[in-house]
Amino acid sequence: MATQSTTPITLTPQPWAEGLIFGESPRWHAPSSKLYISDMIGCKIYTIDSSGKPDVLKVVENQPNGMCFLDANTLITSSMFDAKLHRYQLDTGSSELYAELSSGHVFIDDTGARVLHGEAPRPGRLLMVDPQTQRVTSVAEDIVFPNGIVIDATGKNLYLGATFSYDLLKFSLDNDTGALTHRQAIWDTHDLAPMARKPFDRFCGIDGICIDAEDGLWISMLGWQMFIRRDKHGNITHKIYVDGDATACVLGSSLRIAAMYSLVSRASLAHAAGSFRIHAPGAVRDSMLVATPCFSAKASSNCTDHLGISQPEGSPPLATTAIVKY
Repeated sequence: MATQSTTPITLTPQPWAEGLIFGESPRWHAPSSKLYISDMIGCKIYTIDSSGKPDVLKVVENQPNGMCFLDANTLITSSMFDAKLHRYQLDTGSSELYAELSSGHVFIDDTGARVLHGEAPRPGRLLMVDPQTQRVTSVAEDIVFPNGIVIDATGKNLYLGATFSYDLLKFSLDNDTGALTHRQAIWDTHDLAPMARKPFDRFCGIDGICIDAEDGLWISMLGWQMFIRRDKHGNITHKIYVDGDATACVLGSSLRIAAMYSLVSRASLAHAAGSFRIHAPGAVRDSMLVATPCFSAKASSNCTDHLGISQPEGSPPLATTAIVKY
């Protein structure tokens, strides 16, 4: 078990926006100082301004999840159940099937099971999309529900949360080829059990992740109602208690302060899945957004999102997945 050398600082979240059924994949857009969020079960993508007012950007009938800004005007969105990516132009509001990346590789995880829809967790994999050919290949296998992904400031290390094996994985990344080597399980989330005064067995798993300019990982601890910051030395430096499941997070700057914007789900997985299946009109809003001032935190350019993408030939359909571009 790892030795904690510092006392974590407790940060206080502030309710900022409500009205989502199941929020996922927050993305910060610096030029407009707006947050972009997928309502996975509500089948909409929203923008939220500094006042916390949500506006519908677009409707995605086959369930949106992750997003990724290619540049200040181009947003890549996902459509999960038909396994497609679309390119949305902010200035014109036009959307088209996404065809080609401008540069860099894209890593996307295939969770291996649709857990939100009743399937039991099973090993998934990490996929890579070639920027020129759009060919999809598997670069890491046997990961039990791969989830949040980030790349550090050096561009040489990729971190991946494995939700149902309860650990954080680290890979060495080759910038030229996108190859991943030297796989390590660098942290077992059960190390947090004594801090939370919880039983050690299956205490909590990792959901979304974002990374700051000091390579500190801000991690959504699914099952603990907590977001934490883990520094590059392995110390837990900050913690944020929330009223609900810690789902996803992103760093941004609004109203001249740095903040971590966190998605919190108040619904059980069974309730959330049920709301999606029956498409109940007037479904209860069970997801909220909180903003937590963290004045020293500056976002890294390498962030995380959840996305679906066309799968390699012969593979099973993708479930909830995550993406990072470099």
